[in-house]
Amino acid sequence: MTSDTLRIYRNSAFLYSKFASEISELLLAIKQEGMPFILYETYRTPQRQRELYKSKFSTNHDILMNPHVNGLAVDFLFDKRAVQNTNSDSKTIQQIVEKALNEMSDADERNEVYNIGTNLIPEAGSKVRTIEQDTVVLGSWLKLGKMIDRQFPNLIWGGNQNIKEGQLIGVDPPHVEFREAKSLIRSKVAIRQIRNRGAPGLGKV
Repeated sequence: MTSDTLRIYRNSAFLYSKFASEISELLLAIKQEGMPFILYETYRTPQRQRELYKSKFSTNHDILMNPHVNGLAVDFLFDKRAVQNTNSDSKTIQQIVEKALNEMSDADERNEVYNIGTNLIPEAGSKVRTIEQDTVVLGSWLKLGKMIDRQFPNLIWGGNQNIKEGQLIGVDPPHVEFREAKSLIRSKVAIRQIRNRGAPGLGKV
């Protein structure tokens, strides 16, 4: 398996064109607002998606139904330079993420961290994402969500999804997806477009 099929793509070259335009505008808004987010992953190869599923970092067992594989989703991470409280919980999650993504070697050189400002490991009497651990981090994610809701009707923010009682934020704050993703995946319109642009790892679809 070549390195191109497992690497992390961080640019818009292999995003569905209409979605790429939305993300470009979102990145500009993030910069203008001085928000501490780094675009971590855009297009994801089927091969990388398969590895993430095996590591239980993705629930999409049907690889070609994943929005990243179709160029219809991106993930943001938090700029660690804006983190106030790096507690043992967030450090443990970060180490697990890095190990699963085979990125331990350059971890210290990167500025992005997986931190959403709430507890990610359940404790006795407390469920996941129910305890605030870093006000700046959590507040920034919630601000990003509000901005997407108000200014980007064609986008869906993962922090609004599957919020259970008592949770401070939804299941996947780093995730931003094109609102038309499901229909574009079913019709294979998006994946055909990005395949024709040379997206790595895609055969005939």
